[in-house]
Amino acid sequence: MGYLGNKLQGKYHKDTFQTAVNMAWPAIVESFFIAFAGLVDSLMVSSLGSYAVAAVGLTTQPKLLGLAFFFALNVSISALVARRRGEQRQGAANETLVTALVFIILAAAAFSVGFVAFASPIIHLCGSTAETHNGAVTYFRIIMGGMIFNCIQMGINSAQRGAGNTKITMRTNVTSNTINIILNYLLINGHFGFPALGIQGAALATVTGTVVGCVMSILSITKQDGFLNLGYILKNKIKPTIAAFISLVRVGYSVFFEQVFMRIGFMMTAIMAAKQGTDAMAAH
Repeated sequence: MGYLGNKLQGKYHKDTFQTAVNMAWPAIVESFFIAFAGLVDSLMVSSLGSYAVAAVGLTTQPKLLGLAFFFALNVSISALVARRRGEQRQGAANETLVTALVFIILAAAAFSVGFVAFASPIIHLCGSTAETHNGAVTYFRIIMGGMIFNCIQMGINSAQRGAGNTKITMRTNVTSNTINIILNYLLINGHFGFPALGIQGAALATVTGTVVGCVMSILSITKQDGFLNLGYILKNKIKPTIAAFISLVRVGYSVFFEQVFMRIGFMMTAIMAAKQGTDAMAAH
């Protein structure tokens, strides 16, 4: 009995390890490629000069502060879908997804309008100068104008991670960032007949990559055999519920405050760097 128990325990640990590896490696590749794409993005923008690097840098922290709400929501989505997956409650998992997506669309639309409308004073608050202000405002408006696609992509991908489908999120993010890099090359300085749009080209490249990633994420929930399934949602007439929304808030509110305070800290540091001048901000 002891030998059989040890043998079964060894098989259990082996199976668990294999499952963990299968879920982890796509996430590792995805994280690496996102960081690599950010590095290449900065390198391409730097070809325009230090003012361009500084201008794009000015937008980073207010952008991330605006996305802090959605980062927290994504944690909630992953956690709740993972619980429902473990409980084999497909209906409840899809209810969480539907509720989150409706909330994401409404919130992202409101945030987007606000950031676009108040882009100039926000960038001024972040320490822009005469040299960097207009470029930073243009970049910020384009990025935040398209933030709804980014938010939808992140929401669906978070749900897919919770369901264990990390390969789907890897494919969407790798594709999105690859398109971003290619369009950066074509649009920042103008290659192969494309116009040289400078900072505006970098922003358009980012948003275009995000739109493609968003479409891929939506398509991922149209597969009939998926745990998160649009067909299942329509067939069972699953709708957003107050109970699902409350669960999302309960899980995510602490992460939201953590993200906000962290981003405020980073923003204050960036503002101090920006007050040292364009070159200092570019270096930062």
